[in-house]
Amino acid sequence: MSIEDPILTPLTLEEYQALGVDERLARGAAAERSRRRWRESAACRELSAPIYAGTAACAENDGRERLTLDHITPLVRGGTHLPTNIRILCGSCNSRKKHH
Repeated sequence: MSIEDPILTPLTLEEYQALGVDERLARGAAAERSRRRWRESAACRELSAPIYAGTAACAENDGRERLTLDHITPLVRGGTHLPTNIRILCGSCNSRKKHH
């Protein structure tokens, strides 16, 4: 089965799988929708405020360049968008984390 734009289709991972969509495609589409909802949330804006105000620093090395919000436990591994699973990392620390 083929879905033209799975990212825009309002289905859960389980609904994609019930339709017979490839698991990798289903997980990717569900994760992208989750990321979009997160970026538009009040919690994301609140956690991002120190970055935009220039008062934040990387949780790993106190760097202040290319700061991002990082999910400690990735969403694809069951992580959540809760503030307890979010930290601020610089771009280099975040990139290094992806390879482990």
